[in-house]
Amino acid sequence: MNCNNCQNSITKNAFFCGKCGAKKEDSKSTFDYNIHIKKIALLFILLVTYIVSIHIFKISISKTNTIFIDIIFSLIVLLFSFYDRKTLKRVIQKPKIKIKTVLFILVLTPISAFIVHQFADLLNESLFHPQKIQTSNHQTFSLLNFLISILSIAIFPAIFEELAFRGVIFNELSKITSLKITIIISSILFTILHFSLISIIWIFPIGIILGYLRAKYRTIWYGILTHFVYNSCIIILGEI
Repeated sequence: MNCNNCQNSITKNAFFCGKCGAKKEDSKSTFDYNIHIKKIALLFILLVTYIVSIHIFKISISKTNTIFIDIIFSLIVLLFSFYDRKTLKRVIQKPKIKIKTVLFILVLTPISAFIVHQFADLLNESLFHPQKIQTSNHQTFSLLNFLISILSIAIFPAIFEELAFRGVIFNELSKITSLKITIIISSILFTILHFSLISIIWIFPIGIILGYLRAKYRTIWYGILTHFVYNSCIIILGEI
């Protein structure tokens, strides 16, 4: 079935067009609506419960445990992605690469990361004792620790957080609400999962940008690139 507004192809279970956000005329029943809500809630609750349990049981963040924690997180996301593989197929396929968009991401993302890093430092200096911050930053550089940080903080989140929030959750939301609301709600859930009150200031806007890229290009790959570059820059800035 095609959207009456933009002629985009719409799945039979969707309430709104995934491209322009227009409401489909023959909306489905409340039962279908609840199914999509339950999928979103189940995935989000599982991810939140998993992260909270790590802190409750005080699992040490060693090199081995870090990789193990990331693998379990990715398996949860992959399980839901496999279940929703038919609707996800289009957004995980390799897109037609737009050079201007890639260059835009590669230029602006590091600048954004630098601004956030500087702002976070200012907040830390105002909220915590400056001497504690200085002593914590003077650590011997370890290539192994750096590579593990890139894997755990940049690569894994870039792939599996995007697959979860701009993939599964975004797809399910787009079936029951407009495109703008989908971007906002997925960004809110993305922000909550990071469990950082101060970081809301920059994580939520980042979520909005990632949602916009997903909506505009109908793929998660530009979001993955942005997410990876941003987190990698934060890691590098932290080592300087």
